[in-house]
Amino acid sequence: MKKVLFIATVVKTHINEFHLPYINKFKSLGWQVDVAAHNDFTPKDDLNIPGCDKYYDINFTRTPLSWQNIVAYKQLKKIIDVEKYNLIICNTPVGGAMGRMAGRNVSISKIVYICHGFHFFQGNKWYRNIVYRGVEWLLARYTDCLLTVNHEDYEAAKRFPLRIPGNVHRINSIGCDLHRFDLPPCTKHIMRKKLGISMDAFVVITVAELNRNKNQHTAIEAFYKAAIPNSVYILCGSGNSEQELKEQVRALGMENIVLFLGYRQDVPELLNMADCFLFTSRREGLPMATVEAMSVGLPVLVSDIRGPKDCMVVEKSGYRFQPLDADGFAAGLRKIYNMTDTQKNTMRKFNISHSKKFAIEDIVDNVFDIYRRSGF
Repeated sequence: MKKVLFIATVVKTHINEFHLPYINKFKSLGWQVDVAAHNDFTPKDDLNIPGCDKYYDINFTRTPLSWQNIVAYKQLKKIIDVEKYNLIICNTPVGGAMGRMAGRNVSISKIVYICHGFHFFQGNKWYRNIVYRGVEWLLARYTDCLLTVNHEDYEAAKRFPLRIPGNVHRINSIGCDLHRFDLPPCTKHIMRKKLGISMDAFVVITVAELNRNKNQHTAIEAFYKAAIPNSVYILCGSGNSEQELKEQVRALGMENIVLFLGYRQDVPELLNMADCFLFTSRREGLPMATVEAMSVGLPVLVSDIRGPKDCMVVEKSGYRFQPLDADGFAAGLRKIYNMTDTQKNTMRKFNISHSKKFAIEDIVDNVFDIYRRSGF
C-alpha cells in the first residue's frame, strides 16, 4: 500500500479547511493517508480528521525561528525516516519548510510543496523579500513538485532550481466546495431574523482570521467613513487582534452596528444573508473567502494585491483598492450601496458564473493529473 503524509502548521484551520477532498481522493485510490500538524482544536479532544489513518500532533509554531520548531523538526524527521512515505505533501510556510528538510534524504519519498502564497511579494519590504525568496530558493532543491495558486507566485517559482526532474505548476486555488453555498432564498430571512437584523438593512461581511495581515482595522475605518444609513458590518473569525478591533469599534461608537461573531461553521448561511463582501488583507495567496462570497453572488471589495487580482474582475465582480486605503474602500461601499437592481443582478450573475472556475471537483482532478504525470 502506498502512503502519503500531509504536513501543515495546524489541523482545524488548514488541513480540515482545505485538504479533506484530497485526503478522500487518496483514500479512494487505496492509499494510507497520515497527517502531521499541530492540534488547534479547542478543546483538543474535539480533534477529527475524516479519512486520516494516522495523526501526529507536531508542535509547530508560526514563528519560524522559535525553539519549538526545532523540536517539531526532530519529531517530524523521526516519523518520516521510520514511515518512508511515497509522497509528502507540504503546506504553510513553516510546515512547508520543515517537511521538505525532514524528507530530503528519504530516497523513496517524493515531495510536493503547495504554496498558498509566498512570503515574498510585490509591495513587501525589500529586505524581507530577499530573506524569504532566499529560503524558498534553497528549499526548492528538495522539492519534486511545486504548486502555486496565483500568477505572481507562479512566475517567481519558475526560476527556482527544483530537484531534477521537478516541475512548477499553477492551479486555480486549492478549490472551493461551491455546493455548500448554494442555499435557498429563504436563508437570508432566517439568518437575519436569528441575528436581529432587518431585511432592509445593508449588510457588509468579512470572513477572515482577526489579525494584522487580514487588516480589519482598515475595513472598520472604511465602514465608518462610508456612513451608509441602516447598515451593519459583520466580522466572522477569531484571532489575536480581536480586542484591539473591538476597542476601535467602541471608540467610533459603532458597538450596535458592528458584530463580532467569532469562528463560525455557518459561513455559507451568513454570506447568503449579506449584501457586500469586504476584504482588506495585506497579503494573500488566493483568498478562498472571496471566492466563496462570489459564489453566492455578492459584490466584492478587495485589496489590490496578489491573490484577489487572480480571482475577481474589476467592475464585473466589484472593486479593488490598496490595503490601507480606507477612503477608497468607503467609496467602494457607497458605490455598491447605490447600485441599481439591474447592476446588482448583473454583478451577481457574473460572480456566480466566474466562481465556477474554482470548483473543488475540477481542482482535485487537475492536481491528481499533475501527480500522475509527475510519476507519483
